[in-house]
Amino acid sequence: MTLARCCSEKRILVPLIQSGELVYRHHEDQKVAAISCSECAYVGFQPPSEAELSRYYSEHYGKNSGDWYSMEADYQEAKVTERASHVETIASKYLTEISGLTTMEIGCAFGGTVMELRRRGLNAYGADLNSDAISQGRAGGNEFIFAEPAESVLRDKGESAHIVYAYHALEHIPDVHGFLNSIKTCLADQGVMEFHVPNGAYLKAWKQGFESWNWFAYPDHLHMFSPRSALCLAKTTGLELLDVTSRRCEEPVDWLRRWTGWTSEDVPEILIDNMLEQAMLMDELTMTFCVSGSSLCDQYAQKIEETRQRCLENGRIEKSLRTVR
Repeated sequence: MTLARCCSEKRILVPLIQSGELVYRHHEDQKVAAISCSECAYVGFQPPSEAELSRYYSEHYGKNSGDWYSMEADYQEAKVTERASHVETIASKYLTEISGLTTMEIGCAFGGTVMELRRRGLNAYGADLNSDAISQGRAGGNEFIFAEPAESVLRDKGESAHIVYAYHALEHIPDVHGFLNSIKTCLADQGVMEFHVPNGAYLKAWKQGFESWNWFAYPDHLHMFSPRSALCLAKTTGLELLDVTSRRCEEPVDWLRRWTGWTSEDVPEILIDNMLEQAMLMDELTMTFCVSGSSLCDQYAQKIEETRQRCLENGRIEKSLRTVR
């Protein structure tokens, strides 16, 4: 079986094996085996059927999440301020103007960030698989979020998006290639797409085991892309990879010392943090794309080539991760 979701080359899907054992996630009394790319650090699962996934999101997703997945949490000032400001940062980095831009959030949940961007003057929309979350957001007065495909929303509105972004949503989509091929047709010529996802090249997961990592989840997270596989993802969907970065997202910096095994006398925490970010081995990966052949692609041709070289070099690091544990 070729790994079309990960690579343009004929690389092979192989079972994910750590410490001589197949790696699984348990779901509804079944063991679901993880798969990985033989040549990079892409890790994922064969997606369930559309009906199974729909039932999971309508009946189970977020139901036992505590405080993190709720209307109140999604509209929390600190959260929406940080995320909306980051969207504006994307605009200021790649686009000539910030005001009047159209944005689309994939996996917008209850719509908190969409509403904040509207407050700041952007023409913001959101889409999500979870119709319950959308219903709650709309009942709270947010009419700019929809429980339907993002490309359908943009077409119905007659809009082209300048920024499409997602905070941990792309990994939930079974057919990522199909989604990107569809949504790119709704992107403006000066358009950017940015996705924050779990990093398949997360060193801790390779060192201590993927099963110990809460972001290694099924059927929630079907894909864990890596820097090298991000380059392949771009190539197979008619996109260009503008940038790819990795950052420490969920763990305090002092935890790095614990799982790397380095004492503070060996290596200062700030140096560990910096080294792992430079090697793109932290838990969160950010991938930024533009459409091949667009004016934005021409404008940032040098940056695209620099990013390509970084990802190719990172491929050697990713392949070596299989020997870590």
